[in-house]
Amino acid sequence: MFHNFFDQFESAHGGGRYQRQQERKKVDTQKYYDILGVKKDCTAAQLKKAYRKLAMKHHPDRGGDQDTFKELNKVYEVLSQKDKRELYDKGGEEAVEKGDSGGGGDPFNHFFGGGGGGGSSKKKKGADAIAKLAVTLEDLFNGCSKPLRFRKKTLCDECNGMGGKGVTQCRHCDGKGVKMIVRQLGPGMIQQMQTHCDECNGQGEIVPRGARCRKCGGKKVITKMQEIMVHINKGMKNGTKIKFREEADQSPGTIPGDLIVKLDMASHSRFHREGAHLFYKKSITLAEALTGFEFTIKTLEKRTLIVSSEPDVLYSPGSVRAIKDEGMPQENNPVVRGNLYIIIAVSCPSELDDITVKNLRKAFPGNKRSKITPSNDLEVVSASLVNLNSEKKRWKKERQRKKEKNQYDSDDDEESNSRGQTAQCHAQ
Repeated sequence: MFHNFFDQFESAHGGGRYQRQQERKKVDTQKYYDILGVKKDCTAAQLKKAYRKLAMKHHPDRGGDQDTFKELNKVYEVLSQKDKRELYDKGGEEAVEKGDSGGGGDPFNHFFGGGGGGGSSKKKKGADAIAKLAVTLEDLFNGCSKPLRFRKKTLCDECNGMGGKGVTQCRHCDGKGVKMIVRQLGPGMIQQMQTHCDECNGQGEIVPRGARCRKCGGKKVITKMQEIMVHINKGMKNGTKIKFREEADQSPGTIPGDLIVKLDMASHSRFHREGAHLFYKKSITLAEALTGFEFTIKTLEKRTLIVSSEPDVLYSPGSVRAIKDEGMPQENNPVVRGNLYIIIAVSCPSELDDITVKNLRKAFPGNKRSKITPSNDLEVVSASLVNLNSEKKRWKKERQRKKEKNQYDSDDDEESNSRGQTAQCHAQ
């Protein structure tokens, strides 16, 4: 009966061990070394030297690409740690993420829940956690580091995550928390079922009642307030997600998940942001719209700008003026900045008497606006006439060109990787 079942199982899995060995050969264990430009047998010193050189080149503060910089940190973190490097050399990137070497072990042991290198003894990665960090438009403009406090489950420091004294492995499930039951349904037919172990309540271990840890009550974990510093780059956007590896809740026998910090920007009292551009609303009187005006704007970096109307120009409600390079900095290149757009609102009087109308007619030929005397803490800027709809169409075209360029670069990278993988397969 079992002989027939084994034959069926072997056939259904396409060749058993041999097929999995063939699949394992296809795992890419060279990518991380290529990113750092080192050989697979490089020393720790050579690895560190290569990483520092690339980190200096691609650091965002030096005009480098942030995604490339993050990838370098991720690669170096794996290859600089002996255990993670061994995992990568055996099972590639996926093995590191899962915390194992990606080996399948004997199919029959895995099928019946046994050991022998099966997946039951490998550490799994826990769930990721998400936390929001309140930020202001000034934080995103200037960049800063802000503390984030959050509740986190950690292994109990009193019992070291054991749950108490005299902890023993459950004999009924061999420490797995589940039991595999095989039942015969008929001649040549069997059924396998996985059931929850009632003896250890699915924990895989048994803690004697009188020996449970007083601090965690045998739960093995406690809740603590944690604090981390979140670095915000200049030009980051609302909703940007920043990952902190393995900073989520801890649990016995698992690798902690990642903590995802999401930036949550509060609305600003004076400025409105759209991408790399800032918008500022200014209300002027009808007299100012007809005869001219001057006013000041305090920027997000606490500079003061003087904005003056153009001579002999009438300003209608909704007029837009642009001040170039006074918008938000780009995250990848903070030197490049967007524009500051000033939207003019004209407040008109509800009524005019005859004397006022007469005086206005006399006053129109002259322009008696007051002048602002420039000083060291004031800056004179030029605000040019623009059409906001045309500006938005131009932004859209620029974003489309940038998207097409990134897609073109991505296609080139994929083609290059494809050629590299083909050459590697031929070499094997």
